[in-house]
Amino acid sequence: MVFVAAPTPFLASGAFDPDALRQNIGLWLEAGIDGILVLGTTGEAIHLDDAESDAVISVARAAVPAGRRLLVGTGRPTTAATIRATGRAADLGADLALVLTPHYYKNEMTPDVLGRHYREVADVSAIPILLYAMPALTGVQISAELGADLGRHPRIFGIKDSSGDVAMLFDRVERSNESFRILSGSGRTVLPALAAGVRGCILAIAAVAPDVAVAAH
Repeated sequence: MVFVAAPTPFLASGAFDPDALRQNIGLWLEAGIDGILVLGTTGEAIHLDDAESDAVISVARAAVPAGRRLLVGTGRPTTAATIRATGRAADLGADLALVLTPHYYKNEMTPDVLGRHYREVADVSAIPILLYAMPALTGVQISAELGADLGRHPRIFGIKDSSGDVAMLFDRVERSNESFRILSGSGRTVLPALAAGVRGCILAIAAVAPDVAVAAH
C-alpha cells in the first residue's frame, strides 16, 4: 500500500484552493497510488479550522473513488475533541482516521494515558483508526509494545510510524499480529522499512514523485 500524504493547497489570499486539490488527486491516482491522506502533517492540519478541514475532506472524498482509500487526520489535543473530529470525518466519507498522539503535555503521555486515549476514540468511532507516531514533532512515541496491544482492538487498523527508526519498525513487526498494519511515514527509510516487513507507506515525497513511490513499493 502506498498513500500520498497530501499537502493542502492555498490561494494567494490564504484560503483553501479546492480546484488545486482536485487536480493533484487526479494526478496521484493516475500514477497508481492506493489512497490519499488529507489533513496530516504535510497537509498543515494544525493551520486549518474545523470548517476548512471539513471542506478539504469533502473535496477529497468527491475526488477519491470508492476503490481507493481516503485517510483523514483527526488527532486533537483532547480525547473529546478527537472523537468529534473523527465523527465529522466519518460523516463526510473518510475510510480511515489518522490519529496523532496528544502531545502538549508530553511528559504526561505515558503508555497508560495513550492507551486509554486511543481506546476511547476507537470505541466510538464509526470508521477504523490508524495510530500516528511523529516523535520528531510531538516528542511522543508509541512504543512497539503499546502499538501491538492497541492493535488487538477491532477498530484500530494499524499505525503510521514517521520516526524513521528502522529498529523500531522491526520491533513493531515482531510484536504485532497480522491484522495490525504497520505503515512507514518516512521517505528516507522506505526500502529498509519494507525489508523490516511493513505493510506499506504514507509518504510526503509521493506528492511530487508518485510514480517513484509506487515503483519502490
